[in-house]
Amino acid sequence: MFSQLLKILAASFIWKKYKSTILPAACLFLYLWLVGIIHEDYLSYREIDGAAGGLGLSFIIKWFAWIMGIAIFFFYDNFERNKVKNPSRKSEKKQSTASENLSKNPNEKPKTDPFAAIRDKKTLRSKADIAIDKKSIRNTPPD
Repeated sequence: MFSQLLKILAASFIWKKYKSTILPAACLFLYLWLVGIIHEDYLSYREIDGAAGGLGLSFIIKWFAWIMGIAIFFFYDNFERNKVKNPSRKSEKKQSTASENLSKNPNEKPKTDPFAAIRDKKTLRSKADIAIDKKSIRNTPPD
């Protein structure tokens, strides 16, 4: 039972990670199989018909269809991978406009800055620093 659960988890992990590649690859194999079956049916028809002409052309068409299917698969796969690497151009525009705004006026503070009080402090101290100072004051001997 535990091994079945591991198999299901492994399959779901692989499916989630490689779904964008598995589906087009399965479609490619289905396409190649269909082209092969159609070509085989054509060859059997030509054998029954008794005409031997045009067999070379049928093989050329079959191989051309296979090459086109494989090329379309690679172009689609490359397009999907680029889409994952560059999710959207809108976010790039937002980032570039934000960086342009910062580069124009680096000293200008935004209208509502929640960290302004922290930036204006002379020294920053944590609760631990304060506790250590209190403890060191108590432990120092009087003069």
